[in-house]
Amino acid sequence: MALIRVVNEEVAHLAGGPLSRWSEPRPSQLAPREREVLHCLLEGDSDAQIAARLHVSRYTVNQYTKRIYRHFGVHACAALLARWVSRGWGNGSDWATAESLPRLEAHA
Repeated sequence: MALIRVVNEEVAHLAGGPLSRWSEPRPSQLAPREREVLHCLLEGDSDAQIAARLHVSRYTVNQYTKRIYRHFGVHACAALLARWVSRGWGNGSDWATAESLPRLEAHA
């Protein structure tokens, strides 16, 4: 850790000022609509289901999904879910709650 501190101080000196601290991406940093799509993804909804639920096109869902993956540094929904669980974010306090999202009607 001491080496990291020394390197950080030297780089800050060369850069002419203090370096900003890197912070891990958080669900709360997403836009509201991205949080809604995230919620749906974590519930296991398909792109078509998310599109119907949020009244947007599948293309729009795909674009939001790409942004969410990029935000969390993953390339697939399984990796997103693994990161979610490993970080202990499962309590829903940082993102859209289930009550705020429209439910899909079951087709009989």
